[in-house]
Amino acid sequence: MKVVAYSVKNPVVVCVGVIFLLLFGYLAIKQMPYSLTPNISRPTVSIITTWSGATPYEIEKEIVQRQEKFLKNLPNLLTMTSTSREGVAVVSLEFEIDTDMKKALLDINSKLSEVRGYPSGIDNPVVKATGENIAPVVYLFVKSDTQQSVKQFYTYINEDIVKLYERLEGVGSVDIVGGVAKQVQVILNTKQLAFYNITIEDVITALQNQNIDVSAGSLDYGQRAYRVRTIGLYQTTQDVYNTVVKTSDTQVVYLRDIASVIDSYELSTVPNIHNNNETISLQVRPTPTANVLELIERVKELTNTLNNTQMKENHLHIDWGRDSAGFIQDAIALVKHDILLGIILAALVLYAFLRSFSSVFVVSAIIPISILSSFILLNLMDRSLNVILLAGVSFAISMIIDSSIVVVENIYRHYSMGKRMFESCIDGTKEVLGALFASTITTVAIFIPIIGLKDDVGQLFSDIALASSSALILSFFICMIVIPSLYYSLAKFVHTTYKSNTCNIDSKNHSKLTRLIRDSLAVIFPRRIFSSRIIIRIIQPKHTFDLFLLMMGQFIFRIIANLVRFCLENVWTRIACVVFFIIFSVSISVAFFPKLDYLPKGSQNFLIAYVQAPNGLSYQERLDILQGIYTYHAPYMLANGFVGNSKYPAIKDFYISAGTTSIYFYAISNEPQRVKELIPLMRESIDSLPNISGTVVEQGIFSSSGISENVEVNIVGFDMDSMVKSANVFMELAKQYLPGARIRVFPSLDLGNREINLYPDMRSLAVNGLNVKSFGNIVDVVVGGKKVGDFRNTEGRIIDLILQSDNMTQSPEDILYSQIYAPSGRIIPLSSLADIRQDRGFSQIRHFEQNRNILFYINPQSSMPLQDVIHVIENVIKPQMQSQDVLGDNKILLSGNANKLHKLAKHLSGGFILALIITYLLLVALYSNFLYPIIIICTVPFALAGGFIGLKFVDVYIASHNLDVLTMLGFIILVGSVVNNAILIVYQSLINLRKYAMCVYDSVYEATISRIRPIYMSMLTSLLALSPLVFSSGAGSEIYRGLGAVIGGGILVSTIISVFVIPSLLVFALKPPKDIVV
Repeated sequence: MKVVAYSVKNPVVVCVGVIFLLLFGYLAIKQMPYSLTPNISRPTVSIITTWSGATPYEIEKEIVQRQEKFLKNLPNLLTMTSTSREGVAVVSLEFEIDTDMKKALLDINSKLSEVRGYPSGIDNPVVKATGENIAPVVYLFVKSDTQQSVKQFYTYINEDIVKLYERLEGVGSVDIVGGVAKQVQVILNTKQLAFYNITIEDVITALQNQNIDVSAGSLDYGQRAYRVRTIGLYQTTQDVYNTVVKTSDTQVVYLRDIASVIDSYELSTVPNIHNNNETISLQVRPTPTANVLELIERVKELTNTLNNTQMKENHLHIDWGRDSAGFIQDAIALVKHDILLGIILAALVLYAFLRSFSSVFVVSAIIPISILSSFILLNLMDRSLNVILLAGVSFAISMIIDSSIVVVENIYRHYSMGKRMFESCIDGTKEVLGALFASTITTVAIFIPIIGLKDDVGQLFSDIALASSSALILSFFICMIVIPSLYYSLAKFVHTTYKSNTCNIDSKNHSKLTRLIRDSLAVIFPRRIFSSRIIIRIIQPKHTFDLFLLMMGQFIFRIIANLVRFCLENVWTRIACVVFFIIFSVSISVAFFPKLDYLPKGSQNFLIAYVQAPNGLSYQERLDILQGIYTYHAPYMLANGFVGNSKYPAIKDFYISAGTTSIYFYAISNEPQRVKELIPLMRESIDSLPNISGTVVEQGIFSSSGISENVEVNIVGFDMDSMVKSANVFMELAKQYLPGARIRVFPSLDLGNREINLYPDMRSLAVNGLNVKSFGNIVDVVVGGKKVGDFRNTEGRIIDLILQSDNMTQSPEDILYSQIYAPSGRIIPLSSLADIRQDRGFSQIRHFEQNRNILFYINPQSSMPLQDVIHVIENVIKPQMQSQDVLGDNKILLSGNANKLHKLAKHLSGGFILALIITYLLLVALYSNFLYPIIIICTVPFALAGGFIGLKFVDVYIASHNLDVLTMLGFIILVGSVVNNAILIVYQSLINLRKYAMCVYDSVYEATISRIRPIYMSMLTSLLALSPLVFSSGAGSEIYRGLGAVIGGGILVSTIISVFVIPSLLVFALKPPKDIVV
């Protein structure tokens, strides 16, 4: 090809091109955003509707069921779940991956506008482009610098601060936990109500009718149009005082005559402690497509700005709690280190084989050129710099080295035939371009079915596919243009006699190299330090070491050559060779085939404990639990002077929250590698308190992408009592058959959420001028206060208006004896108007596809694959429950990862077969033959066996590892990479047969022998390049360890076996030209 000759003749032009590639590649890396994993698009929408004071049953009936009725028919909707808690409804919608979310949000709002019949007091639904299952990526903690409790700043933070964070790009939602909101409380005087003959319903009506603005349209007059409005909204508490409640011929009764109005705060419901301080927590959740590292940086910048301005002015401070930026940076740094170490190790192997610095330099130089060039394309494709992408780049290194070695070796082979170096560089490169193109195109083609996957893992795969493909495609052109030019230039500069049994540098060029190194070092160090004699001694080849390498190489070469000759000796040895290795590969694959898992199991420096306490605990009881757990951990906190000991590392960051429906706390270790040592401490703190239990979970490496490691099990039915019975049996069986698994259940199976239900006597209500609605309003006012409206105060903040009685109940017994003033003019006790009963209920009600459900999150031990968990549930627990007749009309449905594993395993199996078909068809097109590609693809079964061996090695000797879907990708990659050696043998055999007129046997044997050295060289360099990815441990190493083990094991075993099997099959398949006799 003319391009090859042009590159050899114009090395300066090639050098400039390389510099451009390196420069723009470096700039591309700087521009690419950092993240732990690729941006995984999981189209999820949450609809949040609040109804102050409503019970979960009311929320379910009046809000959730109405909304689900209209939302169920949304296009591209995958799953719909909901949670009804006290005062709030959350409906979560998950859509297909390729859904147009702008259109989906419009459809959702359109459907919500069709919902009718909401009771009064319900706020408008809020639609957020994020889901409850997406974990917060940043925890912020607001603290007071004064004696005033930080809880009382809730309204300011919620109104003025939260919105600033929600405006940041990539923020899906900001949860505010803790604090008490400002209120204007209207406290009724019961005696005055009776004196003026005013009922509570009269007061509610007066407040709601007067706290309103009414538009009267517009008025056109002359050249002007005037808007006409009636202004009645309250502006100050004085306006509330002046509300007219009742009028008669003789008097006007104002609210000030029957009530007092005070500025106050709502009752505390969620106590929070961060390290040693009371706090309000802000938890930032990302959108499904957010770049987490960039988002964290934007949050950090805003936090610093607020601390220096608004927060400082209000004597507040936002403490930075926990984020995932450190883990992401550590993970990326680790994989970069592994790539660099792999390149160094590969270079050492190259030197051991080539024993020529110039040849090693040529091959080693191609690696950074190809890698940096690939980032230009990746940046143009808007990829982020993440661990998955870098792993794809690292896997491409071994294939880049293969291509480089093939070119360098063939150049030397032509040079050893007596050609001039100029001709050798051109002819040697041209001769292998066909084989290089075949290996490159087949390797790249196998990624086609991977890129087509659109699930969570498919989006992870795409980064590996794009990174590897970009590097390989560019490396083909770089090998074609740069290697011959660079090799020829080095040969002119330092003439190296490149022979397999020697490594000499002639004295003339030796002195040139010596002067060059000496003069370069003289720029930095005094000349006397580095004399020519010292330089010569440094660069003088170690003849003893070279001799050892030569003898070892010749010994191994002779063994392999003799074995190849034995395998090709006759028909029976060839058949025996093929049959033996096929049986060996199949046996290994069957024996070592592991259980399936969803994603690699790894953890961050973040432990979170979920406390399961009895339902319906009072604020004080939850505060006592919080204080007990905090006190247990306080001596081990870094903030309290603890620096760690042999038993526990210091707790760098600690936070605990005790909400009405959940109590949880987290801990971060000051020594990330020892974070698991805090698990016993956290469990002990839970066990130290009576009547509570809990689980401690390590946050997974994919949690920031919304991908959970849990198995979700749904007990679906209608009757809650029956479902609780089934769920209790399931819990006991799960503990029995899934030992060590961390199991959480929502809602709690403890029916301890105490309720006081009033069943009205309709006759008594009618006699006293009441109905169910007015009676309910009265009870609301007497028990805890009823929200009757809101208004914007002088500070511009919206304040709730709460109506209360001066004899509010303090205990369940008080309700029995509470007296009200009825429209009939009598003061009567509540107990005479209704039957008051104490019942038990649930703290929340969940729906799965419109049906009530109890949800189990099962987090199995790291050694237990997802396939085993599914098998136990489907084939052990479920049949036992059916045999015991405890399921009834309820159903057990698996969701989440369990469903995804089945789908992905099916897709990947199809992808593997499609990769084989694509590879075969490409090889058929390249060779114009249907038989040779079959021989080449015969290397794949050997690679599969090697992959299983590699995975078993990792599982036994390094860390527990199952066959997760990322590891499955390794087997697809093997299809494209392991055929390269067979391609070389077949390609050279055909050249020997057709060009050099050899017989079939000699063609195959000579082709195999001539390729043993580059084949084993590329195999060893590939293994050492991959070894840091397999053996390293640290942040994120679990992501690519199994993938590296499969590829490394597959390359090792297939290389060893292919050298014997491929020639044996090829002798049967090759047909000599008519004028050649075998």
